[in-house]
Amino acid sequence: QNFWPTMAGFDPHVTRRESPSCTECHSSPKRLGLGEGRLHLKNGTLEFEPDYEAAAAGLGMFALEQMVDTNSNPLQKMSRAGERPFSAQEIKKIFRVSYCLVCHNQATDMIYEDFSESINRFSLDPGLICAGK
Repeated sequence: QNFWPTMAGFDPHVTRRESPSCTECHSSPKRLGLGEGRLHLKNGTLEFEPDYEAAAAGLGMFALEQMVDTNSNPLQKMSRAGERPFSAQEIKKIFRVSYCLVCHNQATDMIYEDFSESINRFSLDPGLICAGK
């Protein structure tokens, strides 16, 4: 018998007066569907370290708030048709922005007009303050 917890997604932009800050979402593994812990992007690969071991705590193989792992394997079913957790590629793209938010904390900042081009530029221009990150 398979046990599948079911998660109901929500849109934080309509469930509270103010929407979360860019940093709150882009740097939070929990908001990205991975659960509480630390997320790193190392050599293009997502690495997630959970804050606690769910199995050791008797909670099963993953934390209850974890919807997906870093390889896009869903860990829970969704309660609404068509709903799904972020894919690994989506998590990587969303999280990648968190490195830039330290200096570029406004959605209107010119680096977000073509973010892929901005990423290419900083990887090629050693004179940029954030080059090599």
